[in-house]
Amino acid sequence: MSNRRIFFSKFNSNIINTMFGINKKVNVNDKIAHSNCLGELAKLNHTYWKFTQSSQGMSHEANVYACYDKEGEFVNAQDPDKGLSFVTERTITRCFMYGDQLTKLCFNSADPKFQEIQHLPYKHIGGALDEYETSCLLTEKVYSLNNKSSIRLLVSMLPDDKSIFWTGWFLPASHGTLKNRLYKYGFVESAKLISQIQKISFKNTFISKNELLRFIDDYEDF
Repeated sequence: MSNRRIFFSKFNSNIINTMFGINKKVNVNDKIAHSNCLGELAKLNHTYWKFTQSSQGMSHEANVYACYDKEGEFVNAQDPDKGLSFVTERTITRCFMYGDQLTKLCFNSADPKFQEIQHLPYKHIGGALDEYETSCLLTEKVYSLNNKSSIRLLVSMLPDDKSIFWTGWFLPASHGTLKNRLYKYGFVESAKLISQIQKISFKNTFISKNELLRFIDDYEDF
């Protein structure tokens, strides 16, 4: 190959690499520095949640545990390569396989403790659950799924444009149905309530969220 061909070959290769980012070294710190921060999420019209474990072994994910039991306390990521995940109210109903308690996270800009972490960057993972990740979260309130009010709260966050089947609660997936997981936790009354919700939903596949909430309010066998 002539020197002229070698020159243009290298020249074209460099252009392609530049255009598509091939061989480009990404500085992780630069990426974090340009990320959005938790304070920006607090400005949005959302609340932020996650399913957590009252004790290790309550999640379908093995060897994953962080304690969120203390309200008003910070939780820090233990793995430098894996942040703490969380979602908005819009997809929290689909995250039931990750724990036996529903945890609301504090994203209140007026809260002095949240102000301590509002500068922290977050990563938007997206996916089916529309997940986010960050290095530290502040627990606001913890709701045990052993309570009827917690089941109602969960149902109340079903998006208005989605049906109860969208949650995946009744699907026999590898992580189990919501009813079976509740039985596993020993939350028998909650499991029975979900079983009844499943029955009326199968009878009326177009049942609305408000109808489900009224059913829960009238349910007296808890």
